[in-house]
Amino acid sequence: MSSGRAVRGGINHAEQVMEITSDRRYALPVDAQALWSTIERTHSYQDWWPWLRAFDAEALRVGDRWRCVIRSPLPYLVRVTVALSEVDRLHLVSAQVSGDIEGTARLTISERPDGCELRVESSLAPKRPLLRGLARVAPGVARFGHEWVLDTGAGQLAEYLRAGPKGPP
Repeated sequence: MSSGRAVRGGINHAEQVMEITSDRRYALPVDAQALWSTIERTHSYQDWWPWLRAFDAEALRVGDRWRCVIRSPLPYLVRVTVALSEVDRLHLVSAQVSGDIEGTARLTISERPDGCELRVESSLAPKRPLLRGLARVAPGVARFGHEWVLDTGAGQLAEYLRAGPKGPP
């Protein structure tokens, strides 16, 4: 008998948990230095992400733990802690996510002739009973909520970058 878990179509059938895996790329209108300078200002995240209802972060550095409350387009709040495990200035950020959803996330930045590219990779699964139930009975709805946060967030960040940063560095 195998102790491994069978995974098909993003659903762990041994535990009936849906895992949402994403690999998205976003072209941004600034170079990597300008993007990094913006994302280093964690106190400004709610300026470009109005769906980030609460955000407690000290810095963009290894070991920092960010506490977030996310308002998805669906009628619920998602509470998570993002523990930064790797930060390579101008290149990447890796994190462990825990709370209502759990898993890993990674941002990779690369230069482009007209700005930079932000690659967002994640593998997340719901842990809160409400979210687990939703993912089980309506996996398309759960994926929609996840993709909405990624795509809307990238679009809002791009608009913020086009307008230029506001406030102190």
